[in-house]
Amino acid sequence: MLAFGKTPRDLNVPGESELKGGRGVSYCAVCDGPPLYRGKEVILVGHGDHALQAALYLSGVASGVTVVQRPNTVRGATRSCSRPSSPGTMSASGQGARSGA
Repeated sequence: MLAFGKTPRDLNVPGESELKGGRGVSYCAVCDGPPLYRGKEVILVGHGDHALQAALYLSGVASGVTVVQRPNTVRGATRSCSRPSSPGTMSASGQGARSGA
């Protein structure tokens, strides 16, 4: 799962293009979350509120959500950083970041 805020961007990693189109890489948590990720572990690559909101949504669908961000800290509005109310788990990381959600 990829979520890059308002403007989706590719990571340009090997195999990415082959996994688009309902095969694993998506840019819309609400559109694709339930059919593609229900009960699965999800890695969400993104930044800020949009990524955190997608992660919170997916925590109610997926068995676990890991958020990966480039900055050293996970950033987002306080309201986006609240604990998920679902049984799914969340974790967050960045380059040298503190882990946790």
